[in-house]
Amino acid sequence: MKNAALCLMALCAISCRAQLPDAPSAVQAKPAHFLTFRTWKQPAPLRPNRDVLTSKTWLAANSYGLVASFADSEVTHEFAGKRCVEANSSLPRVPTRGELYRQNLIPTATVGALGFLLAKYMWHPLGLAGGVYGGIIHTKGALSWRGYCAP
Repeated sequence: MKNAALCLMALCAISCRAQLPDAPSAVQAKPAHFLTFRTWKQPAPLRPNRDVLTSKTWLAANSYGLVASFADSEVTHEFAGKRCVEANSSLPRVPTRGELYRQNLIPTATVGALGFLLAKYMWHPLGLAGGVYGGIIHTKGALSWRGYCAP
């Protein structure tokens, strides 16, 4: 009985082997460069994680946004309460350092993650826009304290 089962399995394996197609050859996709835009026909993702995370432009844009967020929080903490009041209506007039960091870092982290996904799946320059825009807004906020201080 065992011999018959083994023979049957061997015959099935031989007959199935004859029906299998050749293995597909590994086709190397062209590497994506900075301005490569993904069309709907291209497979996702366009870039691997390592390419995005080690990209100098993505790191610079998001680092600028993060550093500007830190600077805005620290300048606000330094000036608020010393003849000056916070102009942001979603914060108290004299916010604590924790409230400032919570207000600034959650959107900064969200924009950084969205920028990573845009750079990975769509178009690399789209991943830079959020970090640069956030950096500009926070830089402007850090430098605009003169208008909110009493003489």
